[in-house]
Parts: sequence; structure tokens; C-alpha cells
Amino acid sequence: MLKTSVRGLHYRLPQLGSVKSAERGLPGLFSPATVSQLWFDRSQQVLSRLNRALEDTASTTKDDMPLPELIEDTMKHAGHRDVNVHATLLYNSQFFFDSLRPQPDQPVKKAPYAALFETPTVEFTNQPTEPSLVKWINDSFGSVTELRTLLLNSAQAINGDGYAWLVAVPQVKMGTGATTYSELAVMNTYGAGYVDDAVRGERLDKMAMARAQVEAERRQKQAERKQQNEFDDDVVAPVPESLSEGDRRQLGTQHEAESAIGAFAGRRVLPLVALDASPRAYLGDYGVFGKHHYLKNAWECIDWDVVASRAPVRVSTAVMH
Repeated sequence: MLKTSVRGLHYRLPQLGSVKSAERGLPGLFSPATVSQLWFDRSQQVLSRLNRALEDTASTTKDDMPLPELIEDTMKHAGHRDVNVHATLLYNSQFFFDSLRPQPDQPVKKAPYAALFETPTVEFTNQPTEPSLVKWINDSFGSVTELRTLLLNSAQAINGDGYAWLVAVPQVKMGTGATTYSELAVMNTYGAGYVDDAVRGERLDKMAMARAQVEAERRQKQAERKQQNEFDDDVVAPVPESLSEGDRRQLGTQHEAESAIGAFAGRRVLPLVALDASPRAYLGDYGVFGKHHYLKNAWECIDWDVVASRAPVRVSTAVMH
């Protein structure tokens, strides 16, 4: 957890278990120079901007407010955008590094051009051992191998800044509001994206409100044109007020479908693993052709004991229904 000062408005860079100092780097994944760039330099810059944004907005955050709480507290206020963006960037970076452990026997080197044509393999050694987590992965993905394939392919597909996440997906029990977790999933975030389906739902709600406003303006113009036609000598073809048969057969929007089933009602996914798929994470040590090699190394450095400690208590689907 990132701590605040007595004023409650100043965060400090935390110490990471996976990274003791810039000089040591993170053996098996990052050189000292890359660790210095990714964490000690970049995160300190983000942290400074966060603290400056907190001061500029005169935020009244309480002492020791965790970053996730700060993010959720500021995401709905346009005036707190800078606070929200930099808090999210810092949280994502910290979560990524906290998901890792060193693997000194693993080589870190630039990949040649020929790496683009290598046939992908499923050979790996690092995998979870905690029985309940292994069973949960097997039930959700089929096997640890399939989880690895999906997670790395999702990270590989990210262009620009982003993270690939393993998350526990919440289920809200109808009538009670109680949240339980029964499934695992892989999802991506981009830029300063926060891994939370409730946030997605709120953004879709805003899009729906904007769409409704456009529709209201369209209907107002229809009414004005209809009224004008009553006084004009020239006959103007009226704008139809109802949808045509073809329009009625069209599928609704994604938001309409998700709202109809309450897809994002109270959903706050719980992150378990984060992999930084941004160019800054692999260019320095692995080169422009080395993203896949970097991701394979990143998998081997996942600390599954940390992942197991983050996992919530699983509730089977049979119990929920």
C-alpha cells in the first residue's frame, strides 16, 4: 500500500519486494537500467505529478487512502482527471512489479530479427502449486497452459501502452447485492485504464446518456419541422416518427444488452496478475523484435504465492444458483 503523509495529500514511492534497488535490477526479466527507468525514474515522475495534481485540486483525501480507493473516488469528477490518471498509472506499475519474483538463471538479451519467425512453444516451468488456485485456473481456462497462452497472446496483441490482467470475475447475487467470485478471466487495459468492470459500466452509461441526448435533439427537430410544414405552402416530406420495419430488426447496442441483464451492476473485478505489455517494458533489454521473449520471461517471473494470496474465496456456480 502506498502511504500518505500526515496531510493526507502526499504519496511516497513504496518499496517493492521484487525490486530491492536499481543496481540489482530484476534478474531474469529486467536489467538494472530498465528497472531504474521503469520504476525508480518513471514511477517517481508519475508520483510527483500525482502529488502536484492533489495539491492543485485541493483534494481532501483522508490519511492512508489506498490508491484503488483514490482512483474510484476521483474517476467520476472531471476536475480530478489528473489525479485519477496518475494514480492509475502508479497503481498499475506497482501491481505489475508486485506480481513478480527474480529468476536469476533466466537469460535477458536482445532478440534477433529471426525471432519474428520462431514457432511459438508451450514449454514453461513456472506454474502455480496452491491446489485451490490450480483447480480454479483449470475450471476457468482448461489448464495452466491454456491460461498462459491466453494471457501472453492478449499481452502480445496490445499496441502501445497497456497491461494484460488475470482477474477474478464477480457475480452479484440478485436480490441481495452480495458479491461472490466463481470465475477467472483475462482482460486488457490501455493507457491509464483501470482494471474494473464497474468503471466500464459507468463509461457506457455516459455514452448512453450522450446517445439519448442526441436522440432527444433529433426528435425536437422533427417536431419543429412538422410544425413548420403546417404553415408552409410547399409540402415537405415528413420525417417518420417511428422506426421502419428494417430498423426494428436491427440489433441493439452493446450497452443496451449489458444494461438489460445488469452485466456491470456492482461488478468490481479483482486483479490477481498484471503484465506490462508496453514498449518501454521490453525495448531496452529485448529489442524491437523481443516482445514475445520478454513476455515468456515475464511469465516465468510471476510469483504465484503472491497471486494465491490475492485470490478471493471461490464460490462454486452450483452454490450460487
